Amino acid sequence: MRAKPDLDGILARQPNLTSDDDGAFLQSLPWEAATRQHREQSDGFMPGMGTDRLPSAFTLSAMLGLVRRQFWLIVGITILISIVSIFIAILLKERYTATTLVMLDERGARLVELTTPNAPGADGEVEILQSDHVAQQVVERLGLDRDTDYVLQPGRLSRIVAAAKDLLPSHTPEEGSTSREKEEAADGAMSKPISDRISTAIRILRKNVTIRRRGLTDVIAIEVTTANPRSAAQIANSYAEVYLEQQVAAKLDGIERAEQALSRRLNELNEELKRSEMQVGLRQVYQDNLARLKVISQQRDTVGPDARIASRARAPDVPSFPPKSLLVMIGTITGFGLALGIAYLRDSHVRGIQTEEEVELISGVPSLAALPAMPKSKTKNSHLPDDGVVRPPSAYSEGIRRLYFSLQLSMDRGPKLGSLLVTSANPGEGKSTLALSLARAASIAGSSVVIVDCNLRRPALHEFLGLPNDNGFVDLLAHPAAIQPMLQADPHSSCRAMTTGNIEMIQPEQILRVEKLQGILCSLAAEFDLVILDAPPLGLHADALILMQVIDAVLFVVRAGGSDPAEIRSSLRQLRRCTDMDVFTVLNFTSG
Repeated sequence: MRAKPDLDGILARQPNLTSDDDGAFLQSLPWEAATRQHREQSDGFMPGMGTDRLPSAFTLSAMLGLVRRQFWLIVGITILISIVSIFIAILLKERYTATTLVMLDERGARLVELTTPNAPGADGEVEILQSDHVAQQVVERLGLDRDTDYVLQPGRLSRIVAAAKDLLPSHTPEEGSTSREKEEAADGAMSKPISDRISTAIRILRKNVTIRRRGLTDVIAIEVTTANPRSAAQIANSYAEVYLEQQVAAKLDGIERAEQALSRRLNELNEELKRSEMQVGLRQVYQDNLARLKVISQQRDTVGPDARIASRARAPDVPSFPPKSLLVMIGTITGFGLALGIAYLRDSHVRGIQTEEEVELISGVPSLAALPAMPKSKTKNSHLPDDGVVRPPSAYSEGIRRLYFSLQLSMDRGPKLGSLLVTSANPGEGKSTLALSLARAASIAGSSVVIVDCNLRRPALHEFLGLPNDNGFVDLLAHPAAIQPMLQADPHSSCRAMTTGNIEMIQPEQILRVEKLQGILCSLAAEFDLVILDAPPLGLHADALILMQVIDAVLFVVRAGGSDPAEIRSSLRQLRRCTDMDVFTVLNFTSG
């Protein structure tokens, strides 16, 4: 046992401190300095922890621990998002894309050079193909203005307005009209705007058609995407055919204009020749124009387009949209990423401390072990810590043994470890169960052990062991008595147990005296290798602060996912104010 440190003497030896500078002095202690340095060097902290945040380093072990702790949450979210993506892929309307390839052919000699001196290149031809004029020709050729996929269904109001327009009289040229009136009517019909149905069909068609040049080549791809694969191929081929026909029509129109111009010129020359038969030169001009007119007229039958269809579209067998496999894969990856993010946020904000590194960072003292949750027995007393005796190969029992041997190495006291106080910041962190398990593990290892229930507020040792609680620790505190009658045997190991005794009429703050505690601990330490004191939580009562003045070491229990870092630091700060004994931590109820 160690004597109570003289804090007044320590404070007196500090030249810059007074009795009111406890906080500043505590900051200068080695363990506080180490903790402060560790926190300053940490790259990041978990959110929601205030000044007692935990490190958030994304190491492989940390990620594996996150996945292990939140495994079912991650799996559930990933499967849910994957199922949603599958349903979306199924519900999306399938669309098919057909492609027609048009090859520009600039090698053919142009029949009418004067009419098209600057032919557009591939980019210019793409613009022509994208024009409304070509789309209109395709709509009218295929009758798309009557296709329900290309015509918006009118509402009730639109139908009423259309019916009213049909009732109005329309002016058309009658049979008795003059030819001039008929020509004016024909010109008005040609300049009349296209109908709304055709305009709508053109707009929808252009949204479904993609025309682009393939790289730097002279190949133009006409891609049409519709819900009907045969319709997609038909429209793509019609686009190419209309484009080629318009090229031929443009050339024929140029030839016709050239013929008309030459014809007018020949008529003028003919009139001049009639007036003057002696103009030989004028006759030669007449002959040259006449020969040119004949050549142009002969070329009318050989006019061809400057492009050709390199590959006609066929009805596709596989839909181009939606890409179901890609959607499911993206959904699964997105679901997994979202699940990791949610798991991290849940783990960061809810879980509290989960690793020994976090315990050491918060406490500033060594952590000796991380104990998994103890498996419950199927017997009536399923809460008893019998796992270390009944099932020695379990993870919990191995953790308890590791804790015991770590204590031996850390305390460096040989076979006699002395007295060890087991406490925590709050109740429900498993300190009593851990204390009894540690006592049993030490007894199995060959040490003589006694466990003393010092929790005069809520004793539990007698319930764990099924022992009577008539006499015990409080009887030794109340009046001097022999220790042996107060000791009872553990039914499952060779360790001895001292229950609290009857505490109904006991006031802990009156009965706990350092002098009496020293006498009891000296007697127990002389007879046993290890004396374990199960003390009440530090955060609720001051009993543990009195007990720790007469013991050799403190084992502070931290519950994984349940202990508040701020309360841990506060409790350990109280310990340091009262004694300079060895302090160790153990992480309890870890997940795996």
